[in-house]
Amino acid sequence: RGLANVFSQGMDDLGDKLRARGYNATVHEYGAWPSSAAEILANQRASGGRHQAVVMGHSLGANAVTELVNAVGQSGGSLALAVAFDPTVQQQVSGGARRYINLYQSNNGWGTTVSAAPGFRGRVENVDLRGRGTITHFNIDKDPGLHAQVISWVGQ
Repeated sequence: RGLANVFSQGMDDLGDKLRARGYNATVHEYGAWPSSAAEILANQRASGGRHQAVVMGHSLGANAVTELVNAVGQSGGSLALAVAFDPTVQQQVSGGARRYINLYQSNNGWGTTVSAAPGFRGRVENVDLRGRGTITHFNIDKDPGLHAQVISWVGQ
């Protein structure tokens, strides 16, 4: 979730949708990313590397996704997928995710792109939703169409 753990309620709804499909989805505030990264790494080590993880976040939570992905990569772990909903600062992905999808709006005053750092071996995709006039920084995490797309990516 984003600022003050009260925004980004769409992450709760997306988590519910993923749990209904059998995924072990949990929702945390953006400042909890170090403990989430540690949990992912512990699960991967305990499973001999078979544990697959997906992370996503909105706003400050999207910024935290990049921090988490990079930390997991620096510790030798990996994530199957990372999805950012309108991060608020430009960041580089240096490792940890095989696929990083950034859903943002270049015209809303908040969202920005994410880039791949030199040597990054995964795939970074920036999807600019500027043409979707009904989406704003404050509801991008709640959009049912984006939820459906993200759920399909998780299934891949």
